[in-house]
Amino acid sequence: MAYAEKRGKGPQAWRVKYKLPSGGEASESGFETKAAALAWGRDQEARIREGRWTDPNAGKTTVSEWIDRWLAIQDVGISTQDHREYLIRRFIRPAWGASELNSLSTEGITRWENGLPAQAGISARTARAARTLLGTILGDAAATRPPLIPYNPALRPRNRGRRTGRRLERDPQRAWATPLQALLLAERAALMSGRNDDFTMIVTIAYTGLGRDDRAGTRLLAPGRDPRRMAAPRTQRQVPPAPAEG
Repeated sequence: MAYAEKRGKGPQAWRVKYKLPSGGEASESGFETKAAALAWGRDQEARIREGRWTDPNAGKTTVSEWIDRWLAIQDVGISTQDHREYLIRRFIRPAWGASELNSLSTEGITRWENGLPAQAGISARTARAARTLLGTILGDAAATRPPLIPYNPALRPRNRGRRTGRRLERDPQRAWATPLQALLLAERAALMSGRNDDFTMIVTIAYTGLGRDDRAGTRLLAPGRDPRRMAAPRTQRQVPPAPAEG
């Protein structure tokens, strides 16, 4: 249980001691009154019981020290391990290794990520991967019991600013022809090839959305019949090869 004691005769002479999760004691000085010291100490003990307490000295652990502890408890494949070690060695340790965990901020990490492509000559995707790994490392520092830091400063704010990312790079927006554009394209193709059935085929594709496999297996009816009608070829029966003689 927390208790307070007076140390000296200054204006902030009161100190409080409280019990740590490990069973030891920690102290905090600089309180003007006994009541203020006790209130602070009891609040720390309540946070410890609820699992919300953060050791004020734990945040003084450097990023490199925590990375060494973090790597020792990871169980991943060889390729993942190699990729993580490359990002840590090339980008994370040089930038943050000597920094204390409680000194990192979201703003500083964002500036670091945005500046990596120009500084290190890498792609924006690699810079995002480095920040993602840093977020994983710091997230475990915030999730350990007791936590080393109160929150993960490497988390990205969601739904902020310009939409970017792998999805937009992978799925560009498609352009669709209007009915008039499809008609003009079909007329130009028929004029260039001299085949009227090219006009019919292109208009049919535009209005029905036939895929490549559907187009390969579709034939037009003979001239003189309604060109809008299509006929699919009959399924051919596969004949097994004759047995070899001998």
